[in-house]
Amino acid sequence: MEAFEGKIMAKKKKDVVKFDYEIGTLLVIEWVDIASYDDWHDQEDAKELPTVNATSVGWFINSDNDVIRITSTVADNAHNVLVIPKSVVKKIVADEAE
Repeated sequence: MEAFEGKIMAKKKKDVVKFDYEIGTLLVIEWVDIASYDDWHDQEDAKELPTVNATSVGWFINSDNDVIRITSTVADNAHNVLVIPKSVVKKIVADEAE
């Protein structure tokens, strides 16, 4: 095996996002959403169009290998559900009791 001639290459450490919480934990989730532009753009403008940064707030339901599920409204034993792919989540802030 060849030596690296004294050079050490460090990988940039990616922030790890926690996806496992107690059911009912209040979460603020920052994530990246797709963007669709229905007005006309020339090729140069189109190259610069961004995605959308989104923030969702809700109570943790569960997560699996691919997604995290939260609810923002609970009514008479039913609730809405927001399913967010883990691959688009940038940050989660949890209101966890100590």
